[in-house]
Amino acid sequence: MRVSGLEGNDFRKDAARLASAASRTVDVGKAAQSKPPTEGVPPQGDSVAISGQARQIQQVRELALAAPDVRDEKVAELKARIKAGTYAVDSRKVAEKLLAEELHLPPDEPPV
Repeated sequence: MRVSGLEGNDFRKDAARLASAASRTVDVGKAAQSKPPTEGVPPQGDSVAISGQARQIQQVRELALAAPDVRDEKVAELKARIKAGTYAVDSRKVAEKLLAEELHLPPDEPPV
């Protein structure tokens, strides 16, 4: 699966936003049906039910926040290749991927 448009911290921000929204889900139907407390009786506490999907979003959020911002080993490898003069960019491949992304083509399908 290919996800485009997610750069570095964008994924983390989106995951955090979704997890935060999911954690604030409240069963409104139960709240609307509840009777107001009578005098002298302490009110019942509010309850929140978190769905399985919300728990999964929370787990993804925690994984995203735990992941490093920069892959140090990859950066070190690229720096070494640039310094040694062995780093080469296939401009045709870059152009094809840019066009495919812009035209919303599936990965590995060259533009026509």
